[in-house]
Amino acid sequence: MAQLFSEALRTDANAEEMIGAARVATHLRAGMVLPRATGDGRTDKAIACIRSHIDVTITLDETAAAATLTPGRCRHLFVAPTSLNFRAYVLWTTLNV
Repeated sequence: MAQLFSEALRTDANAEEMIGAARVATHLRAGMVLPRATGDGRTDKAIACIRSHIDVTITLDETAAAATLTPGRCRHLFVAPTSLNFRAYVLWTTLNV
């Protein structure tokens, strides 16, 4: 969990990203597993894109393109099933793969 916050601080995360990092830390501490599939094909494509690019930095724009969404719509659709913003989910996935 410390790595999660260190990464957020190192990248000058904004308040929303820090809140997302705190949510991830809470999920990890509670032993919760975040969804890998959501039932929404577009969100599932975004999650698959993140998981397939775990060794490199992936941006919201790249993920949105893979899911055939605009970045704004991708951001909105992503939060509902995961309870996390995009950056927090990417960090969570990096720590759990």
